[in-house]
Amino acid sequence: MNELRNGRGRQEGLVYHELLHQRFGETLHFFLLSIKNYSSPTLARLESDIRNLGISGFCLYELYGPFDVLLRVWLNSGTKRQLDTYLGREEFRNSAPFQVLSQDHWRWAGLLESSRKEAVEIVDTVEPGMLLRAQEGDQEALNSLRRMKIAARVETSSEDKFKFFTMVIPTDIPSRATLGDARTLLINSFASSDLHLSECSIYTGHGFAWAIVKGRVKIEGYYAFRDFVIGLVDHLAVYDFRVFTFMVTRWDTYECDYVSPSSIALARPVDPLITAWIPELDAARIEEELRLQICAFIIQRQYLRRLTSSERDLIHELLVAKLQDSQQRYVQPLATWFIGVEARLRASFEPLVEAVGLSEESVKSFREVIRSQGEESALGSLFRLYSLVLEESGLEAAEDFHSPAFNEASKAVVTLRNDVMHGKFGRVFEKGWLERLTNFADFLPVYSRLTALVDKLASKSDAQSRNPEADDTMENAGGSEDVG
Repeated sequence: MNELRNGRGRQEGLVYHELLHQRFGETLHFFLLSIKNYSSPTLARLESDIRNLGISGFCLYELYGPFDVLLRVWLNSGTKRQLDTYLGREEFRNSAPFQVLSQDHWRWAGLLESSRKEAVEIVDTVEPGMLLRAQEGDQEALNSLRRMKIAARVETSSEDKFKFFTMVIPTDIPSRATLGDARTLLINSFASSDLHLSECSIYTGHGFAWAIVKGRVKIEGYYAFRDFVIGLVDHLAVYDFRVFTFMVTRWDTYECDYVSPSSIALARPVDPLITAWIPELDAARIEEELRLQICAFIIQRQYLRRLTSSERDLIHELLVAKLQDSQQRYVQPLATWFIGVEARLRASFEPLVEAVGLSEESVKSFREVIRSQGEESALGSLFRLYSLVLEESGLEAAEDFHSPAFNEASKAVVTLRNDVMHGKFGRVFEKGWLERLTNFADFLPVYSRLTALVDKLASKSDAQSRNPEADDTMENAGGSEDVG
């Protein structure tokens, strides 16, 4: 079943939002394939074989270079096992896997957070029958998916552009900070390029690479693109990454983004966030009790879908470390997070004090406290100082941050911080780990609201200092003004 429509020198097809695949238990994978006696008919046979496995959502890209084909495919746990068995046949000299954990697909890139939240809520309402009808050509069902903004018809290939895949491979185990910097560099490099790049998507995960970038370039831009890739190699070498770029030889090969029939048939009323958050859960060999604990944790914490991308990545990393029974992988990202939070709170404290309109005596007192502690001010002290300043400010929007509930929640997080930073890893990773992780996850939205309030106050104060006649309301900042 090839849904793609062929025109004069172009192909178009239906592209699904990743959340729709996750709703039906599918995760995205790439495989670099090297095939014995590869020839022109091989690609057609490969397409037929994969479709006979009951897999619908896959693309085949014939490559220049040491590999013959790149396979991009959406799989559930059953079709994953079937494909692994098939790729284990003798005719495949190599089948290097890559599982996608996060992606920035060009069609859905730039969506506001509210749009993504809307998509998360909408996919829960997609009935298996409606999706099946859409994939069988029912125009009404298809239009419904498009109106929901979780499916779109796009041009996928054309003969005036070549498709490329750039793969970023670490030479050592990178830190979270290094990965974050490298990801930002990738996104900015491709976004700011003047090479008429189009349809650039970035996938990160684990396997034969850390990241894969897919895109298209006009034929006349071939040599300029070559110089762009060489520059990218130099930039990423600073982070100890190697870069390999493969060109796709044909524009008219099989591409389809459908959900496989078995995924639709097996769809059950389970929150798709489980698959979305931790696709490794099905493949991991873990005790059923741990599996159920993690499922319950994700389902019960519905706000997880609304965390920032870095916070989602952190929670995902902690859950994967627990699955892998790796204490070091569990503790390290927590330590990095706490160090970063303390640095931010120290840097933001004095601007906050100046912004909330306290008395001159109070401002002087708080300045002395933070300066006397300097780099030694730890999380517990910082939360107490922020709570005191916001309480004295009298702002309605700050009431949540000097309440008994805030003090109790922050106390639990401070206890976790102390155990992590003082080497009491057993208390963090072993007995009671789920309760501590729950307290930590519950606090993340609170911390986000706190930093958002602080940033808003500081921004307003800065604007007022630049133009004191523009707004007289800052004189009354100590009253009941709602700046939240």
